Amino acid sequence: MARVLGFAALALGVLFAVSGVARAEGLADALIDALTPETLAVTDPEVVAEVLQADGYRAKIVEGDNGPMIESAAFGIEFFIQFHGCGGRGKFCTGLLFLSGFDLEQGATQELVAEWNNYRLVGRAFLDEVCDPFIDHYVSADPRMSPEGWERLMADWLKALNDFSEWVDPEEGEIRPVASCNGDATL
Repeated sequence: MARVLGFAALALGVLFAVSGVARAEGLADALIDALTPETLAVTDPEVVAEVLQADGYRAKIVEGDNGPMIESAAFGIEFFIQFHGCGGRGKFCTGLLFLSGFDLEQGATQELVAEWNNYRLVGRAFLDEVCDPFIDHYVSADPRMSPEGWERLMADWLKALNDFSEWVDPEEGEIRPVASCNGDATL
């Protein structure tokens, strides 16, 4: 009988110790969650659209050629955020490509684009087949991006987008070369 009671006491002790460990682990998780800053799953187009809308931007999720993308705009300039490497119903994407193009009557020159690319870190410029200039910016999608990191990313993109729009389509009175896709230019 003493043996049975001793075994029962040992079992109860183990049970309390295990539940205490579980309770301690739960408290540790809660403490970590409280100390961890809020994060954004920018791997999910729906999360990105919600954040853009909360910041006052239009954000419409559409299906692009290579997966989901968001249509948005800033400064009266339309831009897209394409999601790449997506799995699981268009979520868990590995990359985001910010993209905008400018339909200019006379296009732009390779020289203009090369000059932009030589001096800019954010926003790679290129021309399409009819010499319309485009700007893009690729980033790896982070499932735990901080709101501050997102704000910096958007500030960098929006500055590049605005600067590029002024670069390729200057105000009236400024002279830019008339473009030709073969790199020739005339004034």
